[in-house]
Amino acid sequence: YMEAHPHVTIVLSLDDRFVNLAEEQFDVAVRVTATSDWGYAARHLGPIRWVYCASPRYLKTRGEPLRPSDLVNHRCLAYPAMMPNGLWSFRRDGQVEEIKISPVMICNSSSAILQAVLSDQGIACLPTYVASKSIVAKEVSLVLPQYRAATSHTLYAMYFKSKHGNPLIRSFLDFIADEIGDKAPWDMEIERALGVTV
Repeated sequence: YMEAHPHVTIVLSLDDRFVNLAEEQFDVAVRVTATSDWGYAARHLGPIRWVYCASPRYLKTRGEPLRPSDLVNHRCLAYPAMMPNGLWSFRRDGQVEEIKISPVMICNSSSAILQAVLSDQGIACLPTYVASKSIVAKEVSLVLPQYRAATSHTLYAMYFKSKHGNPLIRSFLDFIADEIGDKAPWDMEIERALGVTV
């Protein structure tokens, strides 16, 4: 985007909290969320897929779970939004199975959880946009790949409706949507490398 618009200054703030566009004077906020009630206009960018994963070394040492119920015997690293009521949810063939976990770590940063996974600390449920490069590099293995995380989230670009007439904001929203496309590039990387659908 910066190459196409060299006269635009990008101010990028990375945070994992809900941003108040008015108070903090942001033009656009990109948000992963399970809800769509924010009082802002939003552009749907696509679904966020989550995978259960661990390092190969952790799985070699502790054993690979064969079914969700096996996770009670494993070290779980949890992202708060993915464990409502202390449960991890698994979907397979239209059925949902919920497992109560006792996490050894709860963290609101999926990047920090990935670092714990890479350090052989346990099994985590991570968004594919965070885990894909490590999965493709075989630093991280999928756990229970026949299941999908039942909790769903969506990626949105949020903005004030009154600012949509601004050609720079419109062009930035179009750029983000085009970059992600119909299927996110990070999901396609995993599918090409492993031959599985995420």
